[in-house]
Parts: sequence; C-alpha cells; structure tokens
Amino acid sequence: MKRLLVTSMLSLACVMMGCGQGQPGEERLQVESVAQACSVVYTSEAVIAGSVDRIWDTIVDLPRYSEWNPWVVKAEGKIEPGAAVTVDVILNGQKMRAEHTVEAVDPKTHFCWRDAGWNALFVSAHRCRTLTPRPDGTVLYQVDLELGRLAGVANALEGTALQSGMNAETAALKTRVENP
Repeated sequence: MKRLLVTSMLSLACVMMGCGQGQPGEERLQVESVAQACSVVYTSEAVIAGSVDRIWDTIVDLPRYSEWNPWVVKAEGKIEPGAAVTVDVILNGQKMRAEHTVEAVDPKTHFCWRDAGWNALFVSAHRCRTLTPRPDGTVLYQVDLELGRLAGVANALEGTALQSGMNAETAALKTRVENP
C-alpha cells in the first residue's frame, strides 16, 4: 500500500511538472539527442574482441538469449521494423514479461525497440543497441535505455535493477562472443 501511495504521489508530481507529456522521436539512432526533460538514460557498454558479424548474430538471435543472457532469459520475435518482440526479464529477482515493438534496424550497426505492453501507458521506454567497429579490430557495444514519460517514478522504483540487468547482459554478451 505504501509503495502504491509513493508511486501515485511521484506520478502526480511528474505530471504537474510537465514530465508526463510527449514521447521521444521515432528514430532512436542517438538516444541522447532526443532525451527530453525528465527522461532518464541508462547506458552499458563493453569493448568486445570479436567480429561485428558474430556480435550482431548473437544479439539478433532472440531464441538463444536463454543460453547466455542472465537478464533477458527468454525472447521471441523478429528484429525488423514494426515487428513485435516479447521478452521475459529478471527484474528485482522477479521474472516479468515485456512487450516491445522494433523501431529501427540498421544491420550490423544498431537496432532499437520501444515498450509496447501495458506499462507503456505509464512509462515510455526505448532501448537501442549499437555496434561501433574500432581501429584495433575490437567492437564497442553500447546499449542505451531511455525512460521518458514518468521516468522519475520508474527510476525510483526500478532504476538500480534496470542498470544492473543491462550491465549483466552486456558482460554476458562479451563473454559469449569472446569465449565461444
């Protein structure tokens, strides 16, 4: 009951401050460039000693996420614009299902999706994964998760778990690619 009261009060405060209005733009190539007032952006990155092809093939092979990903323990769908993706994530020790819609795909460079489930009515969220080849033959992998509408509430309740999950996923991807 106390959590519901706190959530309600934070939501009302955000709406009164104007933080509950609008959603970021459709194109998610650079999360920071579309971050709006009252948004929260989480980032996790790793330099991976592996080919862009191997990394890309790993992150778009949704049915095999359960083999390596400690945060997204199940994933179904296709990585193509407009496609639906359903994932089971571990958040604060609890498994929860999340629905997404793929927004942008540039093969072997990046893909982005946004929340599309019931929670998207309250908190807008966009997630982009980007691969950047480096001169030394390694690849910088970066994932950004931007919370828009009511981000303050989501950050207060789940922020630590979101960042921890992203970090665990990034570390697991690095391990999977570098130690096949």
